[in-house]
Amino acid sequence: MKRLIIVMGGSTGAGKTTHGKLLALAGGWTYVSSGNIARDFMDNETDILFKEGQLSPHEHEIRLKLYDYLVNSKVSILDGFPRLQEQYDLLLNWCNELEAHLFLVWLMPSRAVLEHRWKDRNRDDYDNSHATLKRDELYQTKTLPILEQMKTETSHVIISIGEKDEQISDVHKLILGALIEFRFGKNVPTGGQV
Repeated sequence: MKRLIIVMGGSTGAGKTTHGKLLALAGGWTYVSSGNIARDFMDNETDILFKEGQLSPHEHEIRLKLYDYLVNSKVSILDGFPRLQEQYDLLLNWCNELEAHLFLVWLMPSRAVLEHRWKDRNRDDYDNSHATLKRDELYQTKTLPILEQMKTETSHVIISIGEKDEQISDVHKLILGALIEFRFGKNVPTGGQV
């Protein structure tokens, strides 16, 4: 079986972490959060940047650790990577080098759902409203074009989430269904709505 790298795509609050961890648990796969790796390199500069909604200045170290996870896993779920074009280019190189399939899970909640989730988020200083809005701006300007490109270049499933928060299990079933179809070489449904 060829290696599989699943990219969890979507804005801040889209559900990437929730569904990435659930997928990893269900499949016995490796879940990798670039944000968690960045926190491993926390220093004063990084702390300030995170509170401002910016990316970590420790890009090289994060890339090394991400690659290590990919090399040592048959199925990896990436949360928070790629966010920039050069990260996507690097990921494509890694896929070629590791002979891995790339699969995009793009979670697209409505703006109302996102704003509701943002209001409810208060995990730590990094989830303040200013930082969340800056991360959304980064998503809109840098990450969204990459996901659009990935959509044309990779197998994917796009899940639209309506005006209210749907059951996690409904979204999870759509993702798992698409992955099963993909692994067995069938036509992958490219969209779903809950």
